[in-house]
Amino acid sequence: VTIQTLFMKAQVKSEWIDNTSPEEVEAWLGHLQRIRPAVVMIYPIDRPAPDNDITKVSTSELQEIAAKVEALGLAVKIYA
Repeated sequence: VTIQTLFMKAQVKSEWIDNTSPEEVEAWLGHLQRIRPAVVMIYPIDRPAPDNDITKVSTSELQEIAAKVEALGLAVKIYA
């Protein structure tokens, strides 16, 4: 099993959405622990979004998230 996850930050109807927050990442890591995928692939948004309020997550943020995946003993690939 391969898990692919897109990380992004956005403001939608004056509500901030951020799946890189500590709470969101911890919940996601919990799912990875249960699933135990062969590899985890993480991405930022890489194309122009139809909404200008969508922000690309930095490579350094993806690296921090990847380190947490590796700490679980899982293989991770970053596509930045």
